Amino acid sequence: MYFKQIVSYLGIFFVLGFVCACDKEKAVILFNKQPINTTTIQSPTNLFELGQTTHYVIFNPKGFDSPYLRMQIIKKNTKTQNWGFEVYRAQNMKIDTSKKYYIDKIKMSAPGFYIVSVYYLSDLNRPIVRSSFTVK
Repeated sequence: MYFKQIVSYLGIFFVLGFVCACDKEKAVILFNKQPINTTTIQSPTNLFELGQTTHYVIFNPKGFDSPYLRMQIIKKNTKTQNWGFEVYRAQNMKIDTSKKYYIDKIKMSAPGFYIVSVYYLSDLNRPIVRSSFTVK
């Protein structure tokens, strides 16, 4: 009886320690239908209409280590049986490393589910941040 309680308590402490020990300062990508400013940043969205401009901000609380980033947009094909993937767009960006954010916009010409990954050009194997949005 006591053994089960001890194991339960140890399990709870282990889970709490694992959850609470996570790095809370992670980069994030926020999307919006309006140009990014202090007001629109408070109401991000991930759903857009076809042909609508998608405004986004890449925010990294730690700052950026390199002035060059690569943004890769992958389209998830929902019409195939296994949900195929295709690289929809890849672009290199020069950013100001004195700022902790980068603001830009894109316009998608096809409906679908898109996954956005941002990398340092010096390390294309590990994304800084990954997010997604849908175009109807």
